[in-house]
Amino acid sequence: MKKVHAKPVKLGPWVAGYQNIYEPPLAPENTLVEADNILIETEGAISPRKGYTPVSTNVHSLFRYEGRSYGIFNNTVCELFSGSAKQLSDFDVIGKVTWGVLNGDPVFTNSSVLARITNDKVIRIGVELPVVDISVGPISSTSVAVSFVNSEGEEGPLPPLFSGGAVQDPVDSTVASMRIYTTQATAVETDGEVQTYAGDVLYLVSEVAPGSASISADTYVGAPIGRPADTINKGRMPGGTYVRYWRGRLLVARGRTLFYSDPLRYGLYDQSAGFVTFESRIDFVESVDSGVFVGLRGKGEHF
Repeated sequence: MKKVHAKPVKLGPWVAGYQNIYEPPLAPENTLVEADNILIETEGAISPRKGYTPVSTNVHSLFRYEGRSYGIFNNTVCELFSGSAKQLSDFDVIGKVTWGVLNGDPVFTNSSVLARITNDKVIRIGVELPVVDISVGPISSTSVAVSFVNSEGEEGPLPPLFSGGAVQDPVDSTVASMRIYTTQATAVETDGEVQTYAGDVLYLVSEVAPGSASISADTYVGAPIGRPADTINKGRMPGGTYVRYWRGRLLVARGRTLFYSDPLRYGLYDQSAGFVTFESRIDFVESVDSGVFVGLRGKGEHF
């Protein structure tokens, strides 16, 4: 009997690489779209991938960093081991997330969360904006504003000024204190008549336990003042589809907009200038030494 040798199967070349964003009809030419549980050698030989022990069918959004594996398991962030998982977050994370690295810590995001893993604990990035139930009339010559501070000493944004009201309890359990700022009215005498002008700078006058507090601007008239407020017109960094770190700033892509934090203050961004909006949805973000690459539909940007 004549021995028949199987003919080799020509594979590739996939000069455009591997992609898993578009379905095969829309995939660019010369890309590898699907290759499940196989290894493809340089010369085109195929071999089965070695088996692995499944952790659970409820795991997604996997990330490998510094020899450790992370993922979302039963709507919580966990470190994953062979056959087990260690819960790291004390709040639910709903939906898939994407990952990055911030100063040696894994960081992840989706449309509703932006957080990092530090010392085996998930910590939300940024501090929430206080909610004030205003109970006194319009802004007078002396006004107050409040901000929350978390257990790491990070201060959040300031809401609009008010003359009096009650600050609601913070939602985030990491909020440790509340800072109170007030303007300083100036009295000017002209032709025997005294005119009072509203101050235009907020100064720190007190730091107290957060929330459940009734605050009146009149309480702090004449109080010793500290440093000026520096989180005015700031917003808390939002969650998004991609997160990267670049030269002391945290970058978050959300829809068509790339937000960037204040330098070394990763939870705050300038609401008037701390973002770039593009002509289409952002599908890719990567930071390199020379700048940041942003992938859009049909083209890329570098800045």
